[in-house]
Amino acid sequence: MRRSRHGLLRDLADKQPTTGRPALPDQQRITTKSHQTVVRALRDANRKLHEENERLRNELAVALGQLRDFRRGIGAPAD
Repeated sequence: MRRSRHGLLRDLADKQPTTGRPALPDQQRITTKSHQTVVRALRDANRKLHEENERLRNELAVALGQLRDFRRGIGAPAD
């Protein structure tokens, strides 16, 4: 007997955790310690990217200010 599409979707939905994330097969699950290591690494990478973005944002602001000054004929300050 064939199942209806609705029945197949219901079976699939019933296998999903309540968090809304798809359930992983047992072979793909990781330990809590491994999960914490991954989370720590991702947070560290995110922090480094945030710092680099801030540095680049500042460099861009300086360059745009210099360009604006150059266009106005002020010129760059002598070092």
